[in-house]
Amino acid sequence: MILYQDFKPENVLITKDGILKISNFFLARLWEDKPITTQICTMKYRAPEFLLNSQKYCPTLDVWAIGCVFAEFSLKQPLFQEKVS
Repeated sequence: MILYQDFKPENVLITKDGILKISNFFLARLWEDKPITTQICTMKYRAPEFLLNSQKYCPTLDVWAIGCVFAEFSLKQPLFQEKVS
């Protein structure tokens, strides 16, 4: 299984025929039982378990991000606001 790790609206392309394509596979990797690195998805789309210091990679990272992106597409606005200091 491949973990994409960077699912966000900027990486989702839709053709004029309505075909959804995913771009930017820079952070994608095979799902292995390895410790997690800091290079996982945009903070705004991180699954709660990774915000709470999960130590292992798992598919929930991508599932959460996909759910957030589809919610944003439906709502036509950002799901979570980032604080800018």
